[in-house]
Amino acid sequence: MSDAIASGCAKFEQGDYEGAIADYDRAIAADPGDALAYGFRGLVKGKQGDFDGAIADCSRVIALDPDDVTAYINRGLAKIGKGDFDGAVADYDYAISLEPLTKRRQASEADDGTA
Repeated sequence: MSDAIASGCAKFEQGDYEGAIADYDRAIAADPGDALAYGFRGLVKGKQGDFDGAIADCSRVIALDPDDVTAYINRGLAKIGKGDFDGAVADYDYAISLEPLTKRRQASEADDGTA
C-alpha cells in the first residue's frame, strides 16, 4: 500500500473525506493502474452521496481486476443509492459467484507464501 493510500485511509477514518479523496487522487496519478486507490476513492465517493463517481471508480477497479468481489459489492451499494435495484442485484449476484474463486485464490496465496 502506498503512502498516499495509507494517508487517505487515515483521513477517511477521521471523517476527512475531501482529504482522503485528494490522497487517493495522488495515488492514482502516481499509478493509474492501482485498483486499490480507485476502490478506496469509490468508497469515499459513495459515502459522500456521489453515486455516479462511486460507480465509475468501482467499474475501474473491475476493469483492472475482474475478480475483485469488494468492487462489485461497493458498486452495488452505489447503485442502490441511485435507485438502480436491478443493477445492484446483478452486482451482488456476480460477487456471490466470485466468492468461491476468491477463497481458492486466498488459500493458494497462503500456501505459496504470497499472502
